Order: sequence, then structure tokens, then C-alpha cells
Amino acid sequence: MQAWNVYLNGKNIDTVFYNNDCEKDYVLDGLINHDCYDSAITVQRENPPPYKRKTEDEWQIQGFYPPYGWEEVTAETNRKDAIIQVKCYRENETNTAFRIVKKRIPITI
Repeated sequence: MQAWNVYLNGKNIDTVFYNNDCEKDYVLDGLINHDCYDSAITVQRENPPPYKRKTEDEWQIQGFYPPYGWEEVTAETNRKDAIIQVKCYRENETNTAFRIVKKRIPITI
């Protein structure tokens, strides 16, 4: 559903809802001819609220430790820092394989 604000003489007098595919002329015609609104009204599509992410990105550095397999050793909030960290791990633990894995973590409020 799409919200439309109804104005008369510059004052918001109502908000009505139509299907998303309805055009301005269709909404205006329906309000004036069907719902008996004043013919001087104007309508304007209400902007939807901005998108808010439900997840945040996390770059995990994982090390391969036999016989356990891949284990997360640390995590960073951006890729650049993750690359720096994985270089440090590779320099200090030369016999261990490391990788960077991007995960999407739900944002908790």
C-alpha cells in the first residue's frame, strides 16, 4: 500500500492509501468524484521511510587447526582491518592456514 497526503489550501487534511501501482491522477479523480472531496485538493505521494539494515557485516579471521578444523580466532568490523590482522597471524603462526570469511550478523536492539 502507498500512502498519499491530501492537501487543501496548503494544509494537510487527510492521508489515504492506494495500491502501489496507482498514479496521482487516479488517486485525485477517486477522491474528488467518488469520495466527494473538494475539487481544489492536491495529493502528494508520501515518501517511504529510509531503509534500515537488519544486519551488519563482520569479517572473521579463521585458522585451520587439525584435527578440529576451521576455528574463528578474531573478527573485525571492516575488510581492511581484517586483512591487516590475517597478515599478522600468518607471520606469527607460519604452520597454520588462515582465511577471512565475511558474515552477516543480525543487529540487536
